[in-house]
Amino acid sequence: MIVARRTSKRTQRGEGSHDPRVLYAASIERIEESELLICEGRWSLSMYVAGLAVESPLQAFATRMGEPHDARHSLDKWLNKCPAALVDAIRGRASTQWSELNTMWSNDLRYLSESGLLGRIRDRKHDRGIKGGRDSVLRVCARRCADDARAVHNRGLLQWHRDSSRS
Repeated sequence: MIVARRTSKRTQRGEGSHDPRVLYAASIERIEESELLICEGRWSLSMYVAGLAVESPLQAFATRMGEPHDARHSLDKWLNKCPAALVDAIRGRASTQWSELNTMWSNDLRYLSESGLLGRIRDRKHDRGIKGGRDSVLRVCARRCADDARAVHNRGLLQWHRDSSRS
């Protein structure tokens, strides 16, 4: 179920999209949307949105620390601009999920058809050990990507709340 959220008039007009609070709120919506897209069998888009759910809080942390926003879609580059505590939490407690997400996600997922996504999955050998045909491979990989994104995203949310309670 999608829950309507109140947004400020400034955000409704399209301003402030790089504001850390807007990015943080968007990340929560994206992680939920990724799950909905999986339920609908929209594999490529669900994987893309899962990555955005991680990219958004990383951008929020970095811009809150004064880093300029840029349009590059590299999770590693954004993480490197974040506070050390977040970097340690993600590369420590969520390191497996972070690594898997980084090998599965890229900005170009949004352009791939199911056939293109399947080819990409096979090229990167993410289909190893998955039983079944095309649909099984796509479903399992989308689920893995969303699960990895959720684990990393949760680390970001915890750090966001810790940082916010100190200010």
